[in-house]
Amino acid sequence: YNLRICLTIGALLLIISAWIRQAIIQTTESFGVGATLGNVIGAFAQVFFGNSSSKLASVWFGDKERALSTALGTLAMPIGCIAGFVVPALMVTEQDL
Repeated sequence: YNLRICLTIGALLLIISAWIRQAIIQTTESFGVGATLGNVIGAFAQVFFGNSSSKLASVWFGDKERALSTALGTLAMPIGCIAGFVVPALMVTEQDL
């Protein structure tokens, strides 16, 4: 399959996992079940995103640009995870605690 289909499937699985988390937590107030089931589906979705940077680099960029593009695309995922941990912590004030 081509890159667009793979990324679309991955995005849909991530959306479904978020909906499952919210639906289970809102209806049953069971955080453990909702978080676990939603995270399992989200983990399946990550497979579709893992190697997309190298595929994108091989299709869009030339031989001299391919290594830099793959490196930047690969580093984007951990940097996004770091931002996901740091930004919410900055939004919480001392009054919220």
